[in-house]
Amino acid sequence: MPEMRKFTIAFGGVVFSAGALLLTACSDSGSSGGNNLVNGGGGNGTTTDPVSFSGEAAKGIVIGGVVNVYPIVNGSVDTSTPLGSGVTDSTGTYTVELADYDGEPVQIEIAAAADDSTSMICDLSGGCGDGVGFGDSFPVTDFSLSAVVTEITDDTPSVSVTPLSTVASQLAIETLSAGTETNILQAISNANTSVANRFGITGDITQVDVVDITNPTAVSAADESALQFNFFNAAIVQSVINDNGAVGLEQAVQAFASQYIDNGGLADTETAGAAGITLEDILNGASSIIDSVEVALADAGVDADLSALETDIDARANLAANGNTTPTSGTPAAPADSELQTVKNDVAALRNLAYAIDLTSADTFADDIEMAADVVDADLAKALEALGYAAQAIADAWVVVSESDVAPVVVTDTDTGIEVDITSSNSMHTYSVDQDVEVMTDAGTVMSIPVTLTAMDNGSTVSESEPALSENDDGSYNESKTYSADVDLALEGMATVANSVRVSVESGTFMVSLSGEEDHLHSYMTQNSDGTMSYGFTTDEVLSIEDFSLSLETMVQQLSGTDAITFEGTIGLEVTAFNGTATEEAAEHSSAMGTGNMSYTDMWSDQETIGELAFSLGGSFSSVSGNALVASLSVMADGTGLVFGCDGNIEWNNAGMYSYEETCAEETEQNYADISATLAVLMSVDTLDDDVTFTVALARTGLDDGNLTVRLSSGANVFSTTYQTASTGLRSVNITTASGAIISLAETDDPDTDVEGTITLNGSQYATIEDSGNGILVITYTDGEFESL
Repeated sequence: MPEMRKFTIAFGGVVFSAGALLLTACSDSGSSGGNNLVNGGGGNGTTTDPVSFSGEAAKGIVIGGVVNVYPIVNGSVDTSTPLGSGVTDSTGTYTVELADYDGEPVQIEIAAAADDSTSMICDLSGGCGDGVGFGDSFPVTDFSLSAVVTEITDDTPSVSVTPLSTVASQLAIETLSAGTETNILQAISNANTSVANRFGITGDITQVDVVDITNPTAVSAADESALQFNFFNAAIVQSVINDNGAVGLEQAVQAFASQYIDNGGLADTETAGAAGITLEDILNGASSIIDSVEVALADAGVDADLSALETDIDARANLAANGNTTPTSGTPAAPADSELQTVKNDVAALRNLAYAIDLTSADTFADDIEMAADVVDADLAKALEALGYAAQAIADAWVVVSESDVAPVVVTDTDTGIEVDITSSNSMHTYSVDQDVEVMTDAGTVMSIPVTLTAMDNGSTVSESEPALSENDDGSYNESKTYSADVDLALEGMATVANSVRVSVESGTFMVSLSGEEDHLHSYMTQNSDGTMSYGFTTDEVLSIEDFSLSLETMVQQLSGTDAITFEGTIGLEVTAFNGTATEEAAEHSSAMGTGNMSYTDMWSDQETIGELAFSLGGSFSSVSGNALVASLSVMADGTGLVFGCDGNIEWNNAGMYSYEETCAEETEQNYADISATLAVLMSVDTLDDDVTFTVALARTGLDDGNLTVRLSSGANVFSTTYQTASTGLRSVNITTASGAIISLAETDDPDTDVEGTITLNGSQYATIEDSGNGILVITYTDGEFESL
């Protein structure tokens, strides 16, 4: 018998390591897989009592849509004899009774009523045209949605009819028509699960709940998987319209279904200007729709945090942007003749996936990337620092130009000595740095790094008021001014550390919209009644940044080593609603005419608030020998309502007295920024047909606490687990499979059995997991078979 390895829970953080996932079969009897799906139309040929079922329809939410249920006979939908009909209500819900039904597969179709009474709720981030905004309803006269299911019973769960179910419905019928699949039940199951799988959705596409994403109450009550599903449905329509303005909202679903079927699936990304939409388009569309939903939540005063979901979608979008331009379909769920067999299949898939990853070279390449990072880490930091100095010099030069009637030819930065060359054409300015930039190493020596950096002004505007001067009765005077700017710069450049690393900004944009005001109070040097002299000033400044964005196409190249590694990708940073205030008050006192005793005091106070910050990084790592993987990082922070800042003072005199004090506001247990982050890695594994995606997502739930979600997927096999870092006492973890099976493991207070658990599916338990006492966890299934876990 092969060596058995224990499924290990690292209760300081869940780790999907190969040793933690390997399962070794050790069953006491073989099991046979069996498939009792019936060729042809299904059903048992006998009339049964009436059955009724319900569901929801959404494209947005469809109100007053006509529902018809048709039998599928010999691979075709028989629309001449509807089995039942109904109408969707104000929430998109429908109920249909089938009076004469013998259990055959059916198609549920929802279309506009002939009397023009059907309407839809707009769930597109940019609105639905003709003044219809997000959350508004509008009439629809020409649309169709559909879904196919293998059988309807009184126990049938709610059937969701959506754009994604429409794709699956048409795919199943097309597959049968083309003769690719002759088993109608299998064709329907394959279509419903493969379309779900292509979008990273667990299970059957018709079984995910519909949510009115324009309704804040409904959004706050929905789980993350349902929200994701509904964001994708809305994003499909939005992406099709954005790609081809000639396609109307009512035809967008059919356009996407036709593209998906004709192309054999959906591409991750595409070359610029290509027709059709991609997974990248849909994921980016879903992210923009989340932004609209968050506005609706805030307006309604409803608390629902979507940041974790948004960072997950953003990270997947970055992966897709670096993915394949060839359309691919999802992988259907493996057939099983019982839920018990489904559970066993899931355990076997988990074992095989973990074993394949354990043997792959991708692990070695990941180690190579880490080693390369260790080698160039210090030099990379210095290269970025040199680029930063050059960027600061350009920023200072831009200010000089904005305040000058005639742009200078060269501006030299007073802090670094960097010279910025300025060329002008038609009031447009280009700023260039091309020189060695000096940075200080950790050893205290100076390193000269060759830097080239160019910024081209794309029409930035600056508005500044003339300084307003006013004199006060005591001889002091005020000076105040206001300003605003909209900056738009295109960037490119390079910094190289010889024989180590090169950082290239192949293209980039920097945009910021800001405004501010300054108020200075100055007092002249005055003589006091005691003969001493005094001077002082007070400064008040306010800065507001409405929007800040930085987007860079970058390349980082290792310049040495036997198998040098290169990173190519994008870096993005966006900040909204930053506000800062600063006040400083200083005074100087001395004996007559500045001789003898002298003292100085300086007091300051600053406060900052920030709305949202979003950072993204995505790209590919490749080596000279041909190894490659794609990685993506997405981070989102929301500090709305938080105030940061510092208060301080300095006091000194020429007799040797000196004091410094500063206190700063920090996060607390009650007030902290909401932070969500997702890291996703896509890699090829030699022994697997499908790429492997490994995702780690962290959502902050407290000052030092959060929820950690880990997901591992390849083809139809998807495994995820969520771990609460704030857990105390006896801890537990659940691993969810693509079929919905849940592997539950928990610590126990029994010293002889450290861990125990169960495996359930759809609420029914199919296995127990027990600690054998020698470091091995054993799964015992309800049919008596067992294997190690």
